[in-house]
Amino acid sequence: MFNIDKNRRFESDLALIENNYQTLLYDDEPILYTGTNKYGNRILGSSVEEDYESKIERYFHTIIDSKTYNDFLRKEISYLSIMQKGKSIFVIDKSFDSNTIQIYLINIDEIPVDYLPSVDSYCPEQELQSSFSYALKLKGKLADLHFAISKEVEKIQESFIELLQSSFNTCLKYFIQKPYIWITPYSEGSFKIQFVIKLTKNKQITLIQKDDMISNFVSDYLKYCLNDLPIEVDKIFAIEEDVVQFSKLICKYQNLYDTLKIKVPDEIKDILLNSIKDSVTLLDKLTEDIGDNYTYIELSNIEMNVGNDLEKTIGVIDSSFKHSIEKANKVIEKTSKVNEIVDDEPQEYIIHIYHLNTETGKGRAYIYNKNNDKVMSQPKIQIRDFESLEETKYTESLHLNKWINVKGVARIVDGKFRSIDIVFEPELNSLTSNTLCITDQHSTVLDSEVPENNHIEILL
Repeated sequence: MFNIDKNRRFESDLALIENNYQTLLYDDEPILYTGTNKYGNRILGSSVEEDYESKIERYFHTIIDSKTYNDFLRKEISYLSIMQKGKSIFVIDKSFDSNTIQIYLINIDEIPVDYLPSVDSYCPEQELQSSFSYALKLKGKLADLHFAISKEVEKIQESFIELLQSSFNTCLKYFIQKPYIWITPYSEGSFKIQFVIKLTKNKQITLIQKDDMISNFVSDYLKYCLNDLPIEVDKIFAIEEDVVQFSKLICKYQNLYDTLKIKVPDEIKDILLNSIKDSVTLLDKLTEDIGDNYTYIELSNIEMNVGNDLEKTIGVIDSSFKHSIEKANKVIEKTSKVNEIVDDEPQEYIIHIYHLNTETGKGRAYIYNKNNDKVMSQPKIQIRDFESLEETKYTESLHLNKWINVKGVARIVDGKFRSIDIVFEPELNSLTSNTLCITDQHSTVLDSEVPENNHIEILL
């Protein structure tokens, strides 16, 4: 056991795992593992050596962020690279009965080469059982203080629920009916929102329903959208091109039909592609506020255990992912047969703003689709050339639920509004004759509507 200077002793529990412990590699005992400390930080740890004379076991612990951990799970970065990047390593000495004896904080160049992991120390394959419980954790900026802006949280919740519903309404409609989505109370971490999916099974397959297969597929689908789609989006919509990760997803999807003894549809690939198109639109909406009051969102699947829930990272939604989804939207529109119209000059429109960042002028609004007064779009909006939006018709629309007249350049794809660049007009000029709350317009259908059989229950 190599010697460590006593001055390197570290008197803190920062390096100790208290929650979400998970073994990543096991050989008679845990060799590589992960978990979180009492402050919610992700720790990657490994067994180093045992001293049978002094009955001491030594471990390395490294604190990493969610993005690094997700890259490690995907074999994009090695354990050695993580240690080299972090530079400072915690060394934990424990007794054979697992009591912590001493903690040290040392530099990586103080560790003998023979004790370091190999260059190809990538994460082993993890075959984990998924559940129907998910967590979205906002990280960075205001979220690290365990606060969040209510309008932003509301949009995140709505977008993620619609994302889940979209997958059930397309890919899983032959297996599941009427999924309920519950939202549990918020918790710290930095700011965590938890969702629970409650299934109502298709009566025809109730007796042979495999909930674990459904939960695993939903998790695999989300994992593909967050990690592989940004890489493969240029290829998956090509007519004759096979793509590695998307092909794997198709095989898992087909396996659902085979196991549940349901005839596999001829258009199985098209079903997945249509679902992905919907998901990209919803993920675009989910990422809009990234960088404002939080830096990124970590999506995890939760394995419910008495006294210790285990969170398994699915992916990280950050500014890089935000740009990838914007690119994916453009690729999908380019490869799909679309009828696109862009105004040559500002036109008059009637909108209701339901989300707005008053510092950037970016937001979302409701607007009736062209040639259909029963269906509405939810385009992005950008208010241009303003000094302040306070006490203007735009904030009046936001806060008082009002429809307003605006001038702007709209982009319309297949009859649906995608974006409106709005010319700033300082005077209050709301459309007071039409000040209706959206939820009161029962005849209205949103493009991203949640089906009638959807229920959202908040558990208090």
